[in-house]
This record gives sequence, structure tokens and C-alpha cells, in this order.
Amino acid sequence: MHDLYGLPWGGFDGTLEGWLRLIHPDDIPHAMRQYEIALHETSVYQADYRILHRVSGGIRHVRSLARVIRAADGTPLRAVGTNWDITDHKQAEARQSALNERLEVALDAGGVGIFEVDFTTGERDLQPFVQGGLP
Repeated sequence: MHDLYGLPWGGFDGTLEGWLRLIHPDDIPHAMRQYEIALHETSVYQADYRILHRVSGGIRHVRSLARVIRAADGTPLRAVGTNWDITDHKQAEARQSALNERLEVALDAGGVGIFEVDFTTGERDLQPFVQGGLP
């Protein structure tokens, strides 16, 4: 976790407040909402959020997955989980989204449509322009 967040060893105090200081301010409400759900409803924490890497200064995207461990009476004792860097994945998603938008604009401007036919099932996927133009 220390490397992921750019912290020196011992630089994380293990508290909720310490963890929240690592999260991008705009993402704290989402992270806390998921925290409350895990604590009071599901016992599973899952969230994606941004952090400001303490060494590089860059923004990184993190996925966090944890389980709340409870006492026999249901009282939360601790959480055990993992965090990993998903920045490359988020950047690839953004590039794919931008390419899809460009393709839609180009198809619309050119009056072109796209179709796909599955010959084994007979299913057809026709984009709106093509659907309007087929008999």
C-alpha cells in the first residue's frame, strides 16, 4: 500500500482519517458512501477512486476491495482487503470512449451505418441508420 500511494514505510497510520487524506477530495463522498454500506449493510467494500501520488504528484486511479470482519454479535472489528492501481485501465477506457464518439460522428456525417449478423442464431444488430434504410 505504501508504494501504491507513494508513502514512506510507516507513513500510513491505519485510521479512517489517514486513509481519507490519501483520497482525491472529489472522490471522498463516494468512498465514504461505500464505506458506510460495507459497515452497515453488506460487509463488502468496493470502490474506485483517485489519489494524489505523494512522490510523483500525479493522479492515480485505485480500486479497493475489502471485507469487514465482525465479532459474533455483528460488531465490526476490522477490515481486510486490497488496493491496486487501475490507472492504465481507466486511461484505456477513456481512449476507447473517445474513439467511439469519433466513430459515431464520422458515421453520422457520412450517412453510414453498421450492422452485424450472427449466422448461427439469426440475430441481427443494426444501427438506427441501417434499420431505417433496410427493406
